[in-house]
Amino acid sequence: MNGLIKRTIAAVTALAAVCTPLSPVSAVRDSLADHIVASAGYYDQEQRSGTWSRYTSDYQDEIEGVHIGYTTYGDGAVITGCITSRRDTTIRIPKQLGGKDVIAVADEAFKGQTNIVSVQFYGSDKVIGHRYSEGNLVPFIYEMAGGSKIAEIGVSAFEGCDKLSSVYFGGEEVTIKDSAFRSCTSLTDMFWDNDVDDFIDPLVGDIGSYAFAYTRLRYFERYTCKNIGSHAFYGCNYLYSVDLTALTVGDDCFSNCSRLNKVKIKADSIGDSCFSNIRSLYSANIEAENIGTQAFSGCTALFLLSLIGTKTIGSHAFCNCTSLTYLDYPKTLESVGPFAFYGSSKLRSPLFMISENGESLNVGRAAFCYTGTEYVVLSGNNVTVDAYAFDDCKLRAAVVEGNVFLGRDALGTTATNDPIFRIYGTADSNEYAASHGFNYVKSDKTGGFKKVIDQNKLNFTGARDYHAKNGSCAGMAIMQLMTITGKIDIYDYIPREYKGKEVRGLIDVPPLSGKDEWRDQYPEFRNLTDHINYIMERDEHDIPNQFKYLKYTNAQYITQNNLDGYAKLAEFGVSVPGYLSISSHSHGVLFMGVEKLAAPVSFPDAYKDPQAVYDYRIIISDNGYMYKMDENGDPSGDGFDHKASASHRAPMEDIQIYVRLTDGRCYFQRYDDKINVDTDDKIQNYDQKMITLSNLKYLPASTVEYIP
Repeated sequence: MNGLIKRTIAAVTALAAVCTPLSPVSAVRDSLADHIVASAGYYDQEQRSGTWSRYTSDYQDEIEGVHIGYTTYGDGAVITGCITSRRDTTIRIPKQLGGKDVIAVADEAFKGQTNIVSVQFYGSDKVIGHRYSEGNLVPFIYEMAGGSKIAEIGVSAFEGCDKLSSVYFGGEEVTIKDSAFRSCTSLTDMFWDNDVDDFIDPLVGDIGSYAFAYTRLRYFERYTCKNIGSHAFYGCNYLYSVDLTALTVGDDCFSNCSRLNKVKIKADSIGDSCFSNIRSLYSANIEAENIGTQAFSGCTALFLLSLIGTKTIGSHAFCNCTSLTYLDYPKTLESVGPFAFYGSSKLRSPLFMISENGESLNVGRAAFCYTGTEYVVLSGNNVTVDAYAFDDCKLRAAVVEGNVFLGRDALGTTATNDPIFRIYGTADSNEYAASHGFNYVKSDKTGGFKKVIDQNKLNFTGARDYHAKNGSCAGMAIMQLMTITGKIDIYDYIPREYKGKEVRGLIDVPPLSGKDEWRDQYPEFRNLTDHINYIMERDEHDIPNQFKYLKYTNAQYITQNNLDGYAKLAEFGVSVPGYLSISSHSHGVLFMGVEKLAAPVSFPDAYKDPQAVYDYRIIISDNGYMYKMDENGDPSGDGFDHKASASHRAPMEDIQIYVRLTDGRCYFQRYDDKINVDTDDKIQNYDQKMITLSNLKYLPASTVEYIP
C-alpha cells in the first residue's frame, strides 16, 4: 500500500510539471486514507472535517483556534481537512503552507463545518482580523503574505456550512467543483481581490453542478466563467441579479430562484429549463447562439427580452411568458422551435424573420401562436413557417417575399385576424392570401417613404388642423398616435366648425391656468387634456410622468437588429405608428417607420463626424404638431419647410434623424435650435448632444391607453 501511495504521488508530481496545478486534488482524493465526516456537534464543540492521515501536515491558527490539514506536492499545497473548536470561526488560509503556495481545497475539506462564518483566501499583505479580549471581539492587523494561488475548490468542499456568510477570494482564476458551497444557507456575499487591488472583477473557471445551490447569494454580477454546470444556482431564493459571461450555462442552472429579477448573460448556449417558471424575472439580455428547451418558459413577469447573436431557440423556450411585451429580435436566427413563444399574449413587438445570403430559417409549429404580434416580415430564399406559427395573433400586416413556405394556417385565419389585415409581397399573387380570403397587396418596393405618409395622412386631418400655442411636443405626438390608430377622433372633443382654426390651449404644459372656455364647455375634451397633462407633469424627483409612462415603463429600443425589418415594412408602405422620445434632447415625435436610403448620405457641415455615412432615416411627424406641407398643400412628412411660401408654413421645427448601421449613431437636424445651426438659411448641423439608437425610445401604438 505504501509503495502504491509513493508511486501515485510521484506520478502526480511528474504530471504536474507539464499540466495544470490542480492535479494534487485528485491525488488527495485517490491516495489519502482516514476520511473524516464532520460531526454534527453543537456550538463551541470541536468539529472535524475532510481527510487526515500520516501524510497530513497541520497548520494552526491560534487566534481562531483552527487546525488546517494540508499536504504538499511538487507544485503546491492542498488543504485536505479542518478542525474547529468554537462558533463564529473565520477560516484564514495563508498564501503558503509548508513553504509552498496553497493551490487548492480538496473534496469535502470543510464539509459540514457549522462553526464557520467566513472564509478568506488572502489577496493582500495586511488584513483586518479580530480576536477575543475580555469577552469582546477586538480588531487588529493580521500579517499574512498576499496573492492567493488557490485555483480549485473541490467537490462538496464547504457543503453544509450553514453559518458561512462570506467568502473572500484572491486574484487567481478558481474552478469551483460540484456542490462546493451547496446548502451554505447563510452565504450572501463573495468578494474578490488580489495583492494590489480590492474588489476586482471575479474570474472563475468551471462551476460544477449544484455548486451554489440553496445558498443565500444576492448578486452574481461581473463574473467571467467557463462552463456552468446543471442546477449550479438551484434554489437560490435570494438571488436578485445575474450578470455573467460563460461558455455554457447548464440545464436548470437558475431554476427555483424565486426572487431573480434581471439577467444579463453572454454565452455560447443556455441550457434547458435554465430559468423556467421564475415568476419574478422582469428583464433578460441574452447573447447566446443557442437557447435550450423551456429555458424561460413560464416566466410570467418577464417584460423585456433582448436576444443578441441567437441562432436557435428551443421548443417552448419562452412559452407562456404572459407579461413579455418587448422583444429585440436578432438577424442571426436560423431556427425558432415549436411553441417557442406560445401563449406570450402581450408580445406586440414586430417580428422580423429575415434570411440573408441564402441561409435557411425555420419557424416552428405554433411558435408565436396566441401572441399579440401585429407586424411580421418573412423574407429570404429559404424560409419555412410551420403550421399555426402565427395563428390566433393580432396580425395587421405581413410581408412575404422570396422563397417562403407557409404551413397550414401559419398566418392565421380570417376568423382570428384583424379585419384590415393585409399580406404584402412583390409577386403577382399570393396563394396563402387567396386560399384564406386575405387581401394581398403587390408592391414594387419603391417610394416607401411616400407610401407611409400617404397611408397616414387621410386619417390624420383632424389632429393636424390645430396646434398648441405653448404646445407640448409629447402631448401632440400622443394625440397624433391616438388619431392614426383610431383610438380617438379629435372632433369628438372639438366642434367641427372650428376645423382649421387655431384652438388656444390644447394640451398646453404646464397645466392650463384661468378660465378656459373649451375645457369648461366640453367635459370630454377636459378629460382628455387632464389625462395628457397628468402624464406630462413632473414628480417629486423632477422626472416627467410622460417619461415613466412612455419611456422608462414601456420603452423599446430601435436597434441595429431591427432597422432592416422596419425598413422592409416601409418599402411596402406599412407603417408602425408609435411614440418616439429623443431622450437626450427632451423631445417627442410620432414614429411611423424606418426608411433604408437608396444610397448612404453624409453631412459635411455637421459639428461632429462630418465624414460619417448614414444608411437609414427614421420616418417621423415633426414635433407632434403637423406634417410639412408641400406647395400643393399635401403633407410630405418632412416637417417645417422654411423656404415654403407663407401660406404653407407650419409652426414647428424641422427635424430629421439619420442612422448609421455600423454603430447606431445618428445625425440629428433641428432647424429652430440656434445651437445646431449657423444661419437661418442652413439646416445642417449635428446636435452637440450625441444622439444614438439608445437615445431613441419607441412605444408601439397598441400599448398606448387612453383612459378618460
